[in-house]
Amino acid sequence: MDLSGQQIQASGQRVSANMVRARQAAAQAEADKKKAAEDAAAKKKADDAKKKADDAARKKKADEASRSAKRCTAPARVTDLSTLQTQNARAIMRAGRKLHISKRGQIIALSTALQESQLRNYANVNLPASMRMAHQAVGSDHLSVGLFQQQPNWGSLNELMNPETSATKFYQALLHIPGWQSLPVTVAAQRVQVSAFPSAYADDEVRATAIVNALPCP
Repeated sequence: MDLSGQQIQASGQRVSANMVRARQAAAQAEADKKKAAEDAAAKKKADDAKKKADDAARKKKADEASRSAKRCTAPARVTDLSTLQTQNARAIMRAGRKLHISKRGQIIALSTALQESQLRNYANVNLPASMRMAHQAVGSDHLSVGLFQQQPNWGSLNELMNPETSATKFYQALLHIPGWQSLPVTVAAQRVQVSAFPSAYADDEVRATAIVNALPCP
């Protein structure tokens, strides 16, 4: 074979090799495209399944809430409380539920509020700003305000004069008391409030329990 023939043969081999690489590249591209399509389909299937599960969970929750609402016919007010006092009791219990506080914890909170304020939202003459806020009674004990007669170190005036927020702060303090669930109600309440009359809360436990039992609905 002369030089010219060798060059033609080499050129043909290069062309053949390039064609092989091109076919391999095309095959790889096709495989990648197929895999990408399969991955996308799998992701869509997983997303659809998750959405379906989430929708089913939401529907179940809504159905349970609806059934609960139909079953629950709580009175507008508890027999020995005014409408406002009942609303305040509901706010305390609502705050407890949001924090997943047990029925016993709610009884502790209600016992405390009954003793401190008889479930009336107190302003304080020593805090003029509190007198301009919604309140149901007026006190003058230091700087104590609200259902739990909390001092300014508990939070802002807006927070302490808001029944649900002030109750939340009470519960948060209660949760920091070691073993509060097994303590007598008056002891647990006292460890949160640090009152000058540590046994005073005991008298309100029975009434607080009755209120919790009378207001089973959110």
